[in-house]
Amino acid sequence: MAKNAIRRENEKMKSAAGDDRNLVLVDDDFQDADFEDKVWLFWRRHGKKTVAAAVAVFLAAFSVIVYTQGKKMHVAALQSDYAELKTADERRAFAVAHTGDAMAGTIFYALGNESFAEGRFAEAAADYAASAAVFAEKSEPEFALPRDRAKFSEAVALDKSGKKDEARERLAALASSLKTDETVRGQAMYNLAVLALSAGDVAGARGWLDEMDRALSAQNMWHSEKSNLIRLEPSLAAAPAESASETVATE
Repeated sequence: MAKNAIRRENEKMKSAAGDDRNLVLVDDDFQDADFEDKVWLFWRRHGKKTVAAAVAVFLAAFSVIVYTQGKKMHVAALQSDYAELKTADERRAFAVAHTGDAMAGTIFYALGNESFAEGRFAEAAADYAASAAVFAEKSEPEFALPRDRAKFSEAVALDKSGKKDEARERLAALASSLKTDETVRGQAMYNLAVLALSAGDVAGARGWLDEMDRALSAQNMWHSEKSNLIRLEPSLAAAPAESASETVATE
């Protein structure tokens, strides 16, 4: 059977050599062939296309693997280089040199925390701003939280450095934007209420607490902090609320 199939295939290929009309082979040969013959005939006719398709799939998969592994190796190399740095100035220079990498945002944020803990609030605000700028360049959704967290920390540092009006503007922008991560948004509203209360503006504080009820989901963790604040300052419970912000719920 196999010899007959092979002979018929060879005859068809010879007759096709000088006649383009015979380049497409009919499937009659497959009718009486056994399984091995069918495999041989299929491979004879379509082997090149099958190999080409398999190679294309392999190259696509290999490209993904190379990209993923290359990215991991790149991050590992950065981490190794970073581990060799000794001073804050060296780490800051390293972050400046690698602002295209998310790792730089994390380094700037850590430097901001160090400066804040040591009372260098203006320097901390600058590092937090640099961290937010790095994460803002990333389109992946997982970078929204660290971006907004850095913006919030910058506002707190500005307040501590004496730039209270600028700090409140930054916090209000976070609290009022629907694009802000909701956890950070709740924290911004809560802090605006605390700042208003510390300035003797009970109505303003109440306004931001009411805005938390309107704008945040019931699961937001800052609702519990709001309740604690009201218990600590009973005047908040009965205070008439002022409008929290004219820019609430902006894009």
